[in-house]
Amino acid sequence: MSHSLNIPVTRKYLVTSDTTNKGKIEMSDINMLKLKVVGQKTLHCAGCEHTAEFTLSNLPGVKSVKADHKAQTIQVSLAPDETDLENVKAELDRIGYQVELA
Repeated sequence: MSHSLNIPVTRKYLVTSDTTNKGKIEMSDINMLKLKVVGQKTLHCAGCEHTAEFTLSNLPGVKSVKADHKAQTIQVSLAPDETDLENVKAELDRIGYQVELA
């Protein structure tokens, strides 16, 4: 997936062993995004956190999600070749949450 957005991300690397590649180690980029809930609808409770986490975890390319209703943040780890910030924002918007990069 190619896009021209300048998105500040933290790069982390996953190390996996690949037995089909004669035991060589492969590294995959994972983008870490921290989003702030800014719309009228906010994360009120653990149920709201679960809804946001469940919704995003079903989006292809999302590797992990952690929502925090106290800080009004959502941290997302994603594979940039499978999804991007715009897809994450659109999915959150679909369930009523507006976010921006924190």
